[in-house]
Amino acid sequence: MKTLIISKKTVAILSRLFFFIFLACFSFSVKAAPTFHFSPSIDYVFYRELSETGETLNTETGYLPGFELSINHYMSEQISFYVQGYYGSSSIQYEGQLQSGLPYDTDSKMTKSSYRFGGNYLGIKKGIGFFLEHNEWDRHIQSRDNIPTLSEYYSWDSIGVNYFMSFGDRQFNIELARLWNAGLSVDLSEQGYGVIPVSMPNGVSAKVSAEQPLSDSYPRWKFGVQIEMDYFPRGETVYSQGIGLTEPENISLQFRLYLSRSLNIN
Repeated sequence: MKTLIISKKTVAILSRLFFFIFLACFSFSVKAAPTFHFSPSIDYVFYRELSETGETLNTETGYLPGFELSINHYMSEQISFYVQGYYGSSSIQYEGQLQSGLPYDTDSKMTKSSYRFGGNYLGIKKGIGFFLEHNEWDRHIQSRDNIPTLSEYYSWDSIGVNYFMSFGDRQFNIELARLWNAGLSVDLSEQGYGVIPVSMPNGVSAKVSAEQPLSDSYPRWKFGVQIEMDYFPRGETVYSQGIGLTEPENISLQFRLYLSRSLNIN
């Protein structure tokens, strides 16, 4: 008799998917028609890990194409709620060094995704809001010159606030968030150690963005620019099977250009 085994990661992904669908159904169940947004994007990513003395250990740089989907519903003229999902994936450049100190350059396959629920209170030309978000990042540093592939799986939640204002038809947004419940799994199966969980401390995030409408009638197009910074301090060393692993202090910068199409769902 065969036993069906489902990994914890698969269960987590399915749980968030059902949660996202539930929130979307809630948006459709209310009286007023919600607004659907589709946003293709291109990010320039700069990720850097630092030693205890502040020196650069490794960097990852490159372009990350992706897209964002969201559903927004106005409960009144001032109050709105939304659900939002993002996915981006690409190969970017990794530059670091081996334990011997020799330079090591290769490709890194990066995949990022996030799921968000938030609400906004709109005033005259300005407003405030809150959001809860779950983030995932898969990082696969590719094998080269007989050096095994290194795969790392990051996840964290964030809770934050945002402030937005309008000047004419342009809208500006500022976000600040606390990153918590962070986790990291390092896959050292090719080295014979299996998958090792590594602790991560809480971090912080900041984001600024600006949007310019390209048309006044529906379906409406907007052009946007966004800059985001995520920061995690150095974690504690974890020992497993005779080896010690520490997640270094790290900072991630992302510069995004995107187009957003809005459409009322009747």
